[in-house]
Amino acid sequence: MRHLDAELEDLVGMRKGGDRDTALWVARQTVDVAVEAYLHGLGNTDPVRKWQVRYLEALEPSERHDRLREDYWRLAMPGHAAALRDGGDAWHGYVEEVIALANRVAAWVQG
Repeated sequence: MRHLDAELEDLVGMRKGGDRDTALWVARQTVDVAVEAYLHGLGNTDPVRKWQVRYLEALEPSERHDRLREDYWRLAMPGHAAALRDGGDAWHGYVEEVIALANRVAAWVQG
């Protein structure tokens, strides 16, 4: 949770400061950290990131788990990645969505 909190703090500052490229990189990392925190909160303490997707997919179907899986894939592999770096403001929306995901997961983990 401390790692997730640090990523969120960085993202908010980067977004406010207009640091697009760094914010996009950190946002992508935050998606993984959020899933890692969620799985850890469920008792899965395997630190090997390559298995996160497998553990995420193995969760029993539920509204929360299904939403997390959907959000993970949408934010981890955005189909509009090139548009995020085009010099416009699209990256702000992506960063805001990642911040929302991370905040939601933090609330779930912390109960």
